[in-house]
Amino acid sequence: MTTPPSSNVSLVGSSMHPGVAAISGIIPLPILRSIWEENARLSKDRQMLDPEYFTFMAEVLQGRTIAPSSAPAPVSPSGFDVTAETIRLATYFAIETLVRSRDIETYSVWMDHLCKAYRQQPSACQWLLRELLTRRQAWVRFLLLDCYDDYTRLGFGLPVSQVLPPLTPA
Repeated sequence: MTTPPSSNVSLVGSSMHPGVAAISGIIPLPILRSIWEENARLSKDRQMLDPEYFTFMAEVLQGRTIAPSSAPAPVSPSGFDVTAETIRLATYFAIETLVRSRDIETYSVWMDHLCKAYRQQPSACQWLLRELLTRRQAWVRFLLLDCYDDYTRLGFGLPVSQVLPPLTPA
């Protein structure tokens, strides 16, 4: 992908698409730069929200069996906790990508899957709670307070409600 136009680079004769160079004299450079950046964002969103990508992620994440907490979590020879990392990846995907798709059915399925995963893995519950209280406070604000979609708020609230019981003293 070529870089967006900059104010100190001549568009004529640059490596940009010939059509961009041709219209550079007609459209002011700040507007042309804005259009360029918006098109790049749309292209990224189109790829990220592609149903084939969702299918791929489902296959990757559902290919991992979530082991009950009484069973030892699979750990790679290097000490990498595969189950915990799978839950983290599923959480990031659901909250940062799937929410934007507005696909209620797929989102609901994913959030149900996350609820089951969190019920079975107390270490994942600790991770999510730490994330929500420190680095991911924007998730809480957007998904519980600013979001106007009921299904999104409810879907996010379900896994969050699952992380508290395993962490409370008996």
